[in-house]
Amino acid sequence: MIGYYIVIRASTWNSPAIISALVTNWIEDGTLAISKENRRRDGARSQKICRQIFKDMAVISHPNASFAWLPLPNTQRAEEIVTKLNKHQIFVSAAKPFAVGNISPQAIRLAFDGMAENDLKNILKIVHDEIAISK
Repeated sequence: MIGYYIVIRASTWNSPAIISALVTNWIEDGTLAISKENRRRDGARSQKICRQIFKDMAVISHPNASFAWLPLPNTQRAEEIVTKLNKHQIFVSAAKPFAVGNISPQAIRLAFDGMAENDLKNILKIVHDEIAISK
């Protein structure tokens, strides 16, 4: 019975044919290129807003990315900021889950893919204000 399970798993461990066909079609008809360009455009818009709001702080990101890293100033602790933002129903990540090794920077990751412009501005202002208050 164990040998049969291994054979089935080894012979079926791949992407489903329907997904492969769908992605191939998206590549061939240009859908994937359009999607990629839309994500870059939206990322650039979000990055611009992010950098405007955090103009007094360092922002680490790619100009078209849908997220940014925000190193915290002075002795601020990322987990404290994360907890304060959670009370506003704003969920960000500290750097620790992304760090390699035992030491992680005191920074938060802001993800803003697919957010409406006004929502993004309002949320990032709250983030900025919470960090400013915590100094």
